Amino acid sequence: HCLIIGVGMQIWQQVCGINTVMYYSSSILLSAGFGSEDDPATAIYCSILGAFANMVMSVVAVLLIDRVGRRPLAVFSLIGVILSLLLLSLSFHGEGIAWLSLTSLILYIVFFA
Repeated sequence: HCLIIGVGMQIWQQVCGINTVMYYSSSILLSAGFGSEDDPATAIYCSILGAFANMVMSVVAVLLIDRVGRRPLAVFSLIGVILSLLLLSLSFHGEGIAWLSLTSLILYIVFFA
């Protein structure tokens, strides 16, 4: 039973795509309207915010895991990841809302950490 839960958690982690989002965050933000193909510096700088959020929230999670418990944190994280990915996908359907892409991308990283 514990093996099934452990394997399920690992599958959930891989299916959520954190590696893809972290690797392609500057490309995602570039597609959302941050910077241009000729000057992608803005998108790269904004993706650094995501990496910083990952670092900070990983420390917060370590501090909270024994107080709150693993299961509540996992459920809260899963709900946050799903909602932030939905928000990220919706942000590409509107004009002039690049800030929504950045916000939802950072929220995704925060909830995953």
